[in-house]
Amino acid sequence: MTVKDTGHAKAAGDEVAVTGYRGPAPGNGSESFSSVKLAGTGDAIASGGISNTGYIGTLTVQRTLREPASWPHQVGVIPSEARSFQYRAEADRLRAAVDGGGTAVLCQVLAGMGGVGKTQLATDYARAAWDEGGLDVLVWVTASGRSSVVSGYAQAGVELCRADADDPEQAAKTFLAWLAPKPGQRPCRWLIVLDDVIDPGDLVVRPDDPGYRYSLWPPASPHGRTLLTTRCRDAALFGQDRRRIKVGLFTPAESAAYLTTALDAQGRTEPTGQLTALAAELGHLPLAAAYLIDSGDTAAGYRDLLADRATRLTDLAPEALPDGQPTALAAAWSLSIDRADTLRPDGLARPMLHLASLLDANGIPQTILTSEPARAHLAAHRTATNPARARRPKWWPGRRR
Repeated sequence: MTVKDTGHAKAAGDEVAVTGYRGPAPGNGSESFSSVKLAGTGDAIASGGISNTGYIGTLTVQRTLREPASWPHQVGVIPSEARSFQYRAEADRLRAAVDGGGTAVLCQVLAGMGGVGKTQLATDYARAAWDEGGLDVLVWVTASGRSSVVSGYAQAGVELCRADADDPEQAAKTFLAWLAPKPGQRPCRWLIVLDDVIDPGDLVVRPDDPGYRYSLWPPASPHGRTLLTTRCRDAALFGQDRRRIKVGLFTPAESAAYLTTALDAQGRTEPTGQLTALAAELGHLPLAAAYLIDSGDTAAGYRDLLADRATRLTDLAPEALPDGQPTALAAAWSLSIDRADTLRPDGLARPMLHLASLLDANGIPQTILTSEPARAHLAAHRTATNPARARRPKWWPGRRR
């Protein structure tokens, strides 16, 4: 860095004079500044205060872009494995489809309703492929909108292709072009995971929209694989080059094993018959374990709460559930929210969830949830709770025995 002719600062009496330069530092972040030139900043004389000689204007900056990361390399945050993760038949189907030798389809789509474990299956496969040394590059992208896909690709472009972080669209294009195989270059074994694709149209070209002038589908490569998770059933997601792997509910054995394993990890045991019945009443979705562990309720007690709440929800909104989800899912959520509202600070769980439902499900900055408007919302909508009534006794009139 070169600073010239910054002038002279003089202090009168006991005052303070400061001469200096504030600007970009060499080697800051992903860019390094090879030179900064400054000239003609003039003189300043302090009289009764502080004198600061400086200049704000045009700087001539020469930047050296970040060197490409060496392989193997990961981009993006892979979700942590769920507690008491259950290995399922869908995992074997996914491995067979992805690793099918010369007959393998290059793009796999894990499709199913919310809560059945699509992201966890993708996480399990991605971590296994990485740990086994089968990948040079692994990119995990939260794909709930086009902007988030572009952002994920752009980050990969910056880390792997010397792309400019100040131009995300161009960085994303650079990364997609880099993925395509090229004669004479070292093959790169890559896996791109697009998690939670909501609209297939976010990935395709739309000639009438300037923001959709290029496709976000990774290119076909004999060394690359693409894995999507989605609730969408659109035919646009499936075709000759994409294979759908349907992810359904847990089997009865899997759902009972999940509850058993989760409780066992906390030193809890419950009668097998009760857990099997509870698993069936939950529609074989991986629910209720956290509630049982946190509250200390027995499986039999929770089944009674669930039956009572499900009955009331059916009466209130018999056709309001999305994705074909069973009433048990809404009932389990309702019980869990009631439970959370009794925990300190009581009455804030429900309004906080209302607020969070309006924001990005894949990541909300803490500063937003602790901002003044958010605190005002929580204060205005705090749930009136009575912890003493939040839990029914182990027996009450009319309870099924």
